[in-house]
Amino acid sequence: MKGFYHLLIVLLLFYFQIIVQAKDNPSASLPDSINGWKKLGADRTFNEQNLYEYIDGAAELYISFGFSKVFNRIYYAGEGKEIIVDIFYMNTSQDAFGAFSFTVGKISSDFGMQSQITSGSIVFWKNNFVVSIMQNPESDDAKETSYALAKLIDESIKENGSFPEVLKYLPEENLNKESVRYFRHYVWLNTYSYISDGNILNITQNTHGLLAKYGGKENLIFLLVKYPNEQLSLAAAEKFNKEYFKSVRPKPVVKQKNKFSGTRVVKNFFIAVLGGSKENSVKNLLTLAQKSISGFISTK
Repeated sequence: MKGFYHLLIVLLLFYFQIIVQAKDNPSASLPDSINGWKKLGADRTFNEQNLYEYIDGAAELYISFGFSKVFNRIYYAGEGKEIIVDIFYMNTSQDAFGAFSFTVGKISSDFGMQSQITSGSIVFWKNNFVVSIMQNPESDDAKETSYALAKLIDESIKENGSFPEVLKYLPEENLNKESVRYFRHYVWLNTYSYISDGNILNITQNTHGLLAKYGGKENLIFLLVKYPNEQLSLAAAEKFNKEYFKSVRPKPVVKQKNKFSGTRVVKNFFIAVLGGSKENSVKNLLTLAQKSISGFISTK
């Protein structure tokens, strides 16, 4: 009887270990073969030191948000038919969302917290993971297997994670939701329009920045940065105004090259609206943002 209980305990510990492993390591959920597709060669992992060797063009994005490793596996089903699976182990769910927010495509909820499915690819984020599954080339059987792999990985990540808190301060009126980009490195300030080559807003890992587009045809560029305290937001605003507008105390809205732009500081938030064709459009969005921020602050 003692032997039976000992065996039972061993089995329970074994299954518990599998569950924990799958939760912390979604790559453990991947089978060696699926739907006739087989694992090709050995799995590979990359870190900050050698990620450029694997994805030179996109390495900077993931490095700027912070990650521990990237797991890579390739499945094949005959000559020239591959499915490439990459799982990025980000430091936090906010970092996972941030990296995902810079991918291009229509946002859906097929997998994870958010997903983007385009011709030949599936990308989604969940908790602190970003998952990319690429078909090379695209085909019906590759698509079916890619969906099956995405489902396996999605189900193996037990916790959803959370969106960055700063998202709640975005005004909803006329917001292009698929244009929202979350960042914590100054290099992404130029995502929609050139602002500066330098760290014009004193962006650090302790700041939380958003870029978005508003207004349809008006196509306003909205920038919001949350700082740890008001002193830092005021210092950032002074630096931005001096370098961008060439004035320490510019007008609320400034006209440059037939375009209107303006900035405001609300407590520990810096907000800017850039590239407007109408002065009132810029003023209105700045006011909406101020009201949105003030409304949430007053309820705390």
